[in-house]
Amino acid sequence: MSRRSFLLAGIAAANLVIWTFKVLGSRVGNIFRAQPYGNLNSIISFSSRLIAASRALETEEDDPIIRDELAASLAGPGPLERARSRAQAAPEGSGRKFKVGPMALRTWWFDQRLLTLLESGKQGPGPRQVVVLGAGMDTRPWRLQLPLGVSWYEVDRSDVLAAKRHALKKNGAGLEPGHTRKAYPLLAGSWKGVEADLEEPGWWESLLASGFDPGSPVVWLAEGLLMCE
Repeated sequence: MSRRSFLLAGIAAANLVIWTFKVLGSRVGNIFRAQPYGNLNSIISFSSRLIAASRALETEEDDPIIRDELAASLAGPGPLERARSRAQAAPEGSGRKFKVGPMALRTWWFDQRLLTLLESGKQGPGPRQVVVLGAGMDTRPWRLQLPLGVSWYEVDRSDVLAAKRHALKKNGAGLEPGHTRKAYPLLAGSWKGVEADLEEPGWWESLLASGFDPGSPVVWLAEGLLMCE
């Protein structure tokens, strides 16, 4: 398969997942319509905080399968309290407070796959572009030891990215490379938040305008478009 065909196939697959998420999101929204979303606009945006809360809960364990020290702040107290109330107690003697949750397992699996793909080049380094669709409160550019020179693009709604930028800056996370004195320096070569609603046409143009190179190898990450429970 040519690089162009592979890219077009990836875009088509992403659009199919986006359509599915749109249908599911409308149904979930009917259930949670009466609940407040804080400074976010909808249940779809608010779900990013719920997923961050799952990562924060796992991070509280003595020996977590993932560690995300920014997750609690990105989630906020309400979603974190909800995650704690829904978690199942771990068996006595397991050394854990709670059983490993599905979101923590999902995060761990995507972490491993992503790092493998970035190192998978048959002739030289692997892809050096990552596009995260529906990124939400993802923190991989600040917690994973990425290969040098990775350009990281996160596509999500403007309200999500605005809330995320605010929380990251408040907690000392660097949004530009080279800020090594930050509490959480950026570990990617660059980070771009691409404000675009994936339920609407035009997100591809927004991604291109942010500097994405469609002619270079890329890892597409659609974790945020998958079912949350």
